[in-house]
Amino acid sequence: MRVGLLFFISLFFTSFLLGGCDSQETPQITAPSHVDVYLVRGVVKALPSPENLGSELMVQHEAIPSFIGMEGQSSPMPAMTMPFPTPEGVLTDAIKVGDKVELKLEVTRGPNPGFEATAITPLAADLELNLNTTAAGHGGHDDHAGHSDHAGHDHATH
Repeated sequence: MRVGLLFFISLFFTSFLLGGCDSQETPQITAPSHVDVYLVRGVVKALPSPENLGSELMVQHEAIPSFIGMEGQSSPMPAMTMPFPTPEGVLTDAIKVGDKVELKLEVTRGPNPGFEATAITPLAADLELNLNTTAAGHGGHDDHAGHSDHAGHDHATH
């Protein structure tokens, strides 16, 4: 009797375990996200407005020669003015329009790509910044707030 009971229990567990193997579900394999971090210096052009929840920090920033694009390839970013989303908890109270700042820019590649300024540090007012947009072959224009893709740089949040 004991052997029969053990046989029945082992048969039950074997069929239970093998039953899961017949599943038609294909496991989802997701590429891991990769985050690049850049320290970016620039001048504040606009602050997020508490009245407008969709508003973002607008900064005219120096070139980022080591920038890696969303596809993972080297894509130096010229100096330009662009919006920087800021996550909840990143305070902009200590800065005002015209201030020089350093941003910690985090760019995420992978299944949920995007970018945001995760820290803002005020800089000395007399610090010289290289905000020259024509030096990077940019044709003299520096406002990219309305562009979704420019020179391989995707500035839209996803």
